[in-house]
Amino acid sequence: LDWLITKIRQATAEFAVPYLFIDCPGQVELYTHNDVMTKITQQLIKALDVRLVAVHLIDSTLCVDAYRYLSAVFLSLSAMMQLELPHINVLSKIDMVMDHTDDLSFGLDYYAGVSDLSQLLWTLQTTRHPMSVKFKEFNRLIAELIEDYGMVSFEPLDIQDKECALRVLGRCDTANGHIMNSEKVEDPSDPVAGVRLFQAGFSDAGEFLDEYL
Repeated sequence: LDWLITKIRQATAEFAVPYLFIDCPGQVELYTHNDVMTKITQQLIKALDVRLVAVHLIDSTLCVDAYRYLSAVFLSLSAMMQLELPHINVLSKIDMVMDHTDDLSFGLDYYAGVSDLSQLLWTLQTTRHPMSVKFKEFNRLIAELIEDYGMVSFEPLDIQDKECALRVLGRCDTANGHIMNSEKVEDPSDPVAGVRLFQAGFSDAGEFLDEYL
């Protein structure tokens, strides 16, 4: 870890406000019930005085399967609780899921908002799948736990769409406070200019989804 901290310092030394991206391994165990990544991020924050935000990517094609979607939402919640960082959940490859709209039980806004999971549970019961009967109560409890916390929602991402990618980046800038830096604010002497920019970051949250609905 000392080696990593030294390399980061060397790479960012020439920047007044460095912006650091860390591409982490895809093994979910590192973020759900193992504290190794939590310890690493805490050490980086302490040693480098950085403002980190966790960006958790979920493949949007999981939305076509209610079980896999529910599992992905629960996984996102687990990672949020474990990492203890500002957290942005992202539904990636939105352009691909649009090839399977007939397989979606709800509109994309439903899956992005993670709201009223009782509707999703109802669709599970109508499939007549043996697992739906066996795990009916288990599924209900998982959905209830997710809704009790009320922490999970997703930002849609089509990496081929520049506006969409910048929108996700804006969410990250807001979560880690980078949006409040002086170069982002038109008038740094205005004490509420940063607050207005912060609010603007959320004002158009649902507009991007319209073209996919």
